[in-house]
Amino acid sequence: MKLNIKLDDSVKIKSPIYSFVLKQKIISVINKIGRDRFDKVKWIIFDAKNLNKRKFSSLLNIPSVYIVRQGKDYGFCIYEECEIWISTVTIQSSGLFEQNIKTLVPELNNSDFLADVIIDELTHIMTGKDHGSKEYDMQFNEYHNRYYNRL
Repeated sequence: MKLNIKLDDSVKIKSPIYSFVLKQKIISVINKIGRDRFDKVKWIIFDAKNLNKRKFSSLLNIPSVYIVRQGKDYGFCIYEECEIWISTVTIQSSGLFEQNIKTLVPELNNSDFLADVIIDELTHIMTGKDHGSKEYDMQFNEYHNRYYNRL
């Protein structure tokens, strides 16, 4: 599977680990939720602390940009460009830090934050809808259930 992943200029430490971890998680998520065509998606890794917010200030106020939590900190997509932006913070959540947190907070053992962000943004891309719309919610639940093997 060919994935289009790049580091945004906001990422100051150009470590290949970000692309490697994101690629592995994308493949895992897509293999589990399958069927749809995700090959057109452009994946961009960004650092929320260094992101040029002026570059996105007009975009973040329009309905075609979908945001997770506070958006700029975790991930967002630009539907018209078929871009999914995933933050370094989100990617870091899938490593050693996540394992330590799961030890301290056992109820987190059944969740995968990076996978959840990827599923959320893929759902926005595939439906063109935002949280709360029937189409978005149904598709998100389907992908989420497939990923966590609940179907």
